[in-house]
Amino acid sequence: PNVIDLDNDPNFRPAPPTGMGLTMLDGGKMKLTWDASLRRNIAYHIYARPIDGSKWIRVTREPVAHNYQVFAQTKSGVSLMFVTTAVFNDQESDFSEPVSLDSRPAPKAAAQPA
Repeated sequence: PNVIDLDNDPNFRPAPPTGMGLTMLDGGKMKLTWDASLRRNIAYHIYARPIDGSKWIRVTREPVAHNYQVFAQTKSGVSLMFVTTAVFNDQESDFSEPVSLDSRPAPKAAAQPA
């Protein structure tokens, strides 16, 4: 049977990353994480924009090989959204789902005594 090795297909376009997460670290830093691709030779680009902005700006010059990035928040009071793309050769996926610190689920309210 003919087997197609997608790792060698220059036209293979990867799926967008999933499992996006953003957490605050000490010192005002943020850690962006996502699920690593199960495919070999996948790297990632990261894009950011202010929550009230409309234009995504790529913040990685070259694709990164790992599935996380730590950022220092440089402007106080600016809430950023992030997306990632998967990159294979010259093919780039669509954007992942956006994530921001403001999009984390609110903590559940404690049950009120009756």
